[in-house]
Amino acid sequence: MKKLHAIAAVSALAVTTGVSALETGSNGKNEWACGGAGAEERADMKTLESVATASLLFVTEVRGGYLADVDFVVRDQKGVTVLQGRADGPICVLRVPAGRYSVEALYEGTKRTASLQASAAPGKPTRAVLTFPRDPSETIAPSPEEKAQARAVSLN
Repeated sequence: MKKLHAIAAVSALAVTTGVSALETGSNGKNEWACGGAGAEERADMKTLESVATASLLFVTEVRGGYLADVDFVVRDQKGVTVLQGRADGPICVLRVPAGRYSVEALYEGTKRTASLQASAAPGKPTRAVLTFPRDPSETIAPSPEEKAQARAVSLN
């Protein structure tokens, strides 16, 4: 069974849509929820997009494989941390004010950064995709379906 965590209480982001079995966090005005390790959680994340203004996706560079246990920090243009947490799934939805943000993510010692423009309208989140080197033990060549999925992810 997937280990569940909550920071202080279940985030209003998840409660608003009736989804609560996800990694969530809030700093009082900005909120996030992460998950998507299985089909049910991916459906939950899709539901949460209805109240989100931005999203993050963590994948491997070559196969586009989903990653979990990624530490992330979202900062505003002044460099102030607005959200931070650990994603227990590959997808994170964020509810932050419209504007430009920088994202820093750390996975197994590798750091990646991205820019993110949060949408003014909840329900139409913009997405930042952060890619990390594949696991050295990942020796199986990607299937055509996995390659197509990775291309589709990088286009969104």
